[in-house]
Amino acid sequence: IVEPIEVWVELALKNNALLKSKRDYIAFTIENISEQKGGLLPKVDLILSDQVSDVGFDNLQSPKRKTNYIGIDVSIPIFSGGGTSARIREAYAQKYIAQEEMEGTRRAVLKNTREAYLNAKAGLKRIKAAELGKKSATRAYEAMKKSFSYGTVTAIDVLEGLDKQTKAISDYQMSRYNFASYYLTLKKEGGTINQDDLVEVSSWLQAPSE
Repeated sequence: IVEPIEVWVELALKNNALLKSKRDYIAFTIENISEQKGGLLPKVDLILSDQVSDVGFDNLQSPKRKTNYIGIDVSIPIFSGGGTSARIREAYAQKYIAQEEMEGTRRAVLKNTREAYLNAKAGLKRIKAAELGKKSATRAYEAMKKSFSYGTVTAIDVLEGLDKQTKAISDYQMSRYNFASYYLTLKKEGGTINQDDLVEVSSWLQAPSE
């Protein structure tokens, strides 16, 4: 992780999947408002008619005649029982709720992104420290076994050395796991996580050869 935190924040605000879905829903509510407002506008229909007939009065045969008609039908919604106005108010309420949810999601994404970034950066330092502790505990345990063969330490001392080595190895593995978790969270919040990331992290978590 070499990019500054601002880069990851920008990625999250632009690419986060949950934020994208919230933005799409807000766009839908805006379109819905326009659609509902259309119920208050006059409607104009163009009517075209072209008819040929040879039937006259009383269904009697008559010479063929062609009738053309062009007209405009205008309807003005003077009163609709308040239904249209109610639907408009509801559409505005949906938009308001969607915007509030969007803001809450944005804040959560920013918080999660910043926390994941800072924890991942700190996690790298913890891995290095835990690796040094593992190497130190391993050297101490090996030295303890050697001293036991010379009779200068007891079996209890050797077991204590083994316990410290086991704990140091566990701490090292846990530091790697925690870093991987923070890293994947950072990628997820930034909307950039993919299959390659999962393969890479899986390789990190393989038990190291001693």
